[in-house]
Amino acid sequence: GVQRGSEVVAGASYGVLAVACIVLGYGVDAVCYALLISLFLKLGMLLNAVCRQSGEGRVQIRRWDTTDLAFVRKWASIMSASKILGTFQTQAAPPLIGLMFGPAAVGAVDALSRLPRFVKSTLSLLNSTVLPFAASMEFSNRRGDLEQLGRNGMVVLALITLPPIAGAVAFSEPLTRLWLGPQLEDHWYWGAILYLFPATNTLTSFGSQILMVRSHVATKVNRIILTQIVIQLVLALTLAPWLSQWSFILGQVVAIGLTSVVHMKLIGRELGFDRRFYVPLLMTGGVLAAMIGATLPFAPQVQTFAELIIIPIAWVLIGWLIVGMILLTRMQRRRLIASVGYRLQPSRRG
Repeated sequence: GVQRGSEVVAGASYGVLAVACIVLGYGVDAVCYALLISLFLKLGMLLNAVCRQSGEGRVQIRRWDTTDLAFVRKWASIMSASKILGTFQTQAAPPLIGLMFGPAAVGAVDALSRLPRFVKSTLSLLNSTVLPFAASMEFSNRRGDLEQLGRNGMVVLALITLPPIAGAVAFSEPLTRLWLGPQLEDHWYWGAILYLFPATNTLTSFGSQILMVRSHVATKVNRIILTQIVIQLVLALTLAPWLSQWSFILGQVVAIGLTSVVHMKLIGRELGFDRRFYVPLLMTGGVLAAMIGATLPFAPQVQTFAELIIIPIAWVLIGWLIVGMILLTRMQRRRLIASVGYRLQPSRRG
């Protein structure tokens, strides 16, 4: 609760402070300071939680022995490599685009990738607290519970996230036209294909967080990300003479599509999934792709922001209904409906 609360408070405070800086007419440097304030706020909340735990005697601060130090060094190297690769994955393209095609090309790519990156960052919050549960199950030898957590978690995440992401793809043309204007509306499809990133990352990130307690898996995940970066940059630089700055988007999408298959195989092998587990997920992807294909010819008829809100919401509701029929068993659907009905009932206390 403290971990999730600190992330929510930091994100909300950054948003509020950034908007306030813009409304009050401050420069971009003020927005940077707003980000620093939110990070220090998060740090303060976490430090307060640690001090309270140690003050109540639940956590005792002691000097590490050589075994503890070796353990921490090993995991620090793995996690440091993960952070460096993650940063390089998202930040390597802009300097290269600027060097090759100029700052306007950087702005165009950044504008089209802004919403997919926002969706990816937002959905990553769903995985932020799974690691402590997975660590507890792993070190108490509850492998069956860990497998169940992975199986149910990935199914629920697919149910919750894939229809809205597919809806964003289906209505990318009016979204780009109404939000970014006529200068980029002809390039809407580059932003649309970038939604493959949050769609695959939500599932692979959840599985990786569960298995991050196993050092050999964490190392393999780093290798997969490194492979993805190499494929992304090689393909982008190769196609740049023909596609200019858009080759970096295509390279990223192709790299994600290729490495996500390997990533999912690694997760399935470690958690003991058989091939039948992936069939509903593949069916879900096929159904949503068909819905997108059927919607794209009619999406340009959306002309106002009101239509852009109402029509995609109806589209996503239909997608949830269809995907729920595919991913959930009859018993799971009954439990879900019963749970929602129970929560909507008024309290007996009035």
